[in-house]
Amino acid sequence: MSLKNPLMIPRRSVLAALGSSLVMPSALKAASRRFAPIREEDLLIGFGHTSPITDGGWSHAHDLAVQAVKRAYPAVKTLFVESVPYSADATRIFRQFVAEGAQMVISTSNYGDFIRDVADRAPDVAFMECDGHAVSNNLGWYYITHWYASYVIGIAAARLSKTGKLGYVASFPVPSVYASANAVLLGARSV
Repeated sequence: MSLKNPLMIPRRSVLAALGSSLVMPSALKAASRRFAPIREEDLLIGFGHTSPITDGGWSHAHDLAVQAVKRAYPAVKTLFVESVPYSADATRIFRQFVAEGAQMVISTSNYGDFIRDVADRAPDVAFMECDGHAVSNNLGWYYITHWYASYVIGIAAARLSKTGKLGYVASFPVPSVYASANAVLLGARSV
């Protein structure tokens, strides 16, 4: 890389490297345009994982995305904390990312007010929250488009059911869980 023409990375490009199955609301896309590009070697991103990255599931998948960012932008520096609790400790962890100089903070789950309070106090830092619901000038959300697969699962379940009854096991009563459950139901009703 030439010092005369340093590579500048818009924060949106980092999100694009995370994967194409992400949903980003249009308000976030507009808000993210206000941040100036950052030279690759100057970019620091903090990741707050909801569980250990070796969980074989949610946090592992997010860590694979972090590795994809590192492959796409080898000079980017990252910080991460595993098993971020859903408590005031989350706020402390997100504040620590900002204090260490992160220009972008990504939480891999919905931390609500715990991340929103930090974002409100750090307007020059871009915050992304997986399955979040708040959008501001520097806080947005992303999520996977799981409802398509859930719809197909509902079709398959209905075709396999011998009684015409289906069950659904869910984690927490949050909008993304309702979206998946409703997609399963709609898929089942379609057949």
